[in-house]
Amino acid sequence: MNEALNDFNSYIKLNPNDNKGYYFRGQIYCYYGDKEKGCNDLHQASKLGSKKADLLIKQICL
Repeated sequence: MNEALNDFNSYIKLNPNDNKGYYFRGQIYCYYGDKEKGCNDLHQASKLGSKKADLLIKQICL
């Protein structure tokens, strides 16, 4: 898990306006039980235009 998080942290630093990094990191956080961080990332991905994040927010973050 940590390696994947590190990869997405690096991706987000290089591409802060791309929703993909937030979307996938949010999934990782949620999958491993950190719903708060995961939902924060999914909300950020949604703000950046991710329709997939919108769907997950409805399923996970309500």
